Order: sequence, then C-alpha cells, then structure tokens
Amino acid sequence: MSALDIYLMQLRNSRVGFVEGIEIAKNFVLSEGGEVSFTEDGEVVLFMQGENAYCFQLFPDIDRFYYEI
Repeated sequence: MSALDIYLMQLRNSRVGFVEGIEIAKNFVLSEGGEVSFTEDGEVVLFMQGENAYCFQLFPDIDRFYYEI
C-alpha cells in the first residue's frame, strides 16, 4: 500500500463528510508535493508519488468520503 492509499483509507474510516474529507485529502497531497485536479463529472483526482486517487461522493444523499486508487 502506498502512503496515499493508507492516508485516504484512514480518512474514509474516520467517517468524515465528503466536503471535509476532500479538503483534508487535498491539503495532505499538496503538503507532500502532489497535485490535485478535477474531472468533468465532479470527481477530485489526487496525484502523489506516481499514484492517482479518485475521490467522490457515491450517493448525493449520503455525506461520506469515498475514493478509488
């Protein structure tokens, strides 16, 4: 597992809301020299140490932070 995956898994397991989770994840990635971008369909893409993570809200009525590596 990469540092990005471990951090995002801990963030997801802490059950933070989507907006708060995105802000925390973005700050972590940027502080580690990574990059943040956005897709046309609203996903946030985090890039750090050669790995992409796609962050999203799975259902609009469930305020949870999700991601895929």
